[in-house]
Amino acid sequence: MNTYFAYRLPHNSEVHYLKGDLVKRESLTEIYGRGILICDFRSENIYQLENIEEITADEFEFQYGIQLNHSTTFEVYKEAFDRLQENIFSGRFEKIVLTKTKVVNVDVDPMRIFEQLKKNYLNTFNYLLSSPELGTWMGATPEMLCEIEDKKVTAISLAGTKIQSETWTDKEIEEQLYVTRFIKERLKNLHCRNIEVDGPHNIQAGPVMHLQTTITGQLLSKEVWRKVLDDLHPTPATCGIPAVKSKEFIRDIESHKRSIYTGFIGVFTEESKKCYVNLRCMELFKDKAVIYVGGGITAGSTVEKEWKETERKAETLERFLK
Repeated sequence: MNTYFAYRLPHNSEVHYLKGDLVKRESLTEIYGRGILICDFRSENIYQLENIEEITADEFEFQYGIQLNHSTTFEVYKEAFDRLQENIFSGRFEKIVLTKTKVVNVDVDPMRIFEQLKKNYLNTFNYLLSSPELGTWMGATPEMLCEIEDKKVTAISLAGTKIQSETWTDKEIEEQLYVTRFIKERLKNLHCRNIEVDGPHNIQAGPVMHLQTTITGQLLSKEVWRKVLDDLHPTPATCGIPAVKSKEFIRDIESHKRSIYTGFIGVFTEESKKCYVNLRCMELFKDKAVIYVGGGITAGSTVEKEWKETERKAETLERFLK
């Protein structure tokens, strides 16, 4: 069966509707330099869309999976939050991203939801995916993992969330700084030259604001782009510090499977590799949607504020489902 994929790049009006074959790769070091890449959070399920052909929106077909994840209750979230902070206070971690799921009823056609996302979120990477392997997913992510053109690499550090009427606290500023430091260190380890940092700046994603820093550098060779993706994913914006231990701890404390949420989606051409972190996304079923949201937990976090932040993030998609 065919896989269907549609996307629109940030600040771009052109929407691409595609179909092709979804082929699994064993690792990020085996991916090709053209087409669409879909990588999950743990880099265990990596797919590329092959034999791609352009189609119209009317030819797009929806394939739904079996709903496995359910809404995360506040009690379950708090239990995971408390365990997490115990490990932060003990010095095991500096920060970990805790996520949750929210199941909502859907009575709107998926293509209409996608149209509304495109209309309301002009500065995000908007996509729609339907495949027998992964089911149907949709998202409007404000976060680019990286872009590679020739030898130039541009990576984005994005973290912290607030509404416009609020001011940034030390917690959000520190959380965003973790991500920036991580990216700089990884690029240095890849022997990037001329590393420059611009930010942090405020950016808007629907009703919420984020802190964003842009990090650029020059690669020693065009051929190391696969290594860049492998080293950067996942950043502390979706995982934690230290990265490897955080990823394993997340598997223990979260009651749901993240799947391709907090993974990344790549749009590859001969000229550039654009990769976007799969945030602000949901898995769609015939009459329901599972919305995935999360936030960074540090020593300064409080469970009530973090829960409220995730509810705000869920609203960025939830408002289009009815």
